[in-house]
Amino acid sequence: MVNENTNFNELHWKEINDNIAPKDAPIPYEEGVENIKFKMLHSAKLHAFKEEVFEIIDRAKNQKKALEKLDKIRNLWDKD
Repeated sequence: MVNENTNFNELHWKEINDNIAPKDAPIPYEEGVENIKFKMLHSAKLHAFKEEVFEIIDRAKNQKKALEKLDKIRNLWDKD
């Protein structure tokens, strides 16, 4: 289980690199940098793993929603 302090962007990039990207050409991840070059994605052949990538994206979105709900609950409890 992942704790709430885990950086989910980094976690999911790691999952892509561990399971999809070529071992000799992982896709670099840098916190706060949002422009990943198309050349990197193409050379990693992510287009050949469309379903796997979308599954990772869906998990990331669901985890983000869960954390947002948890934050709302914490804020409500902190107010009372």
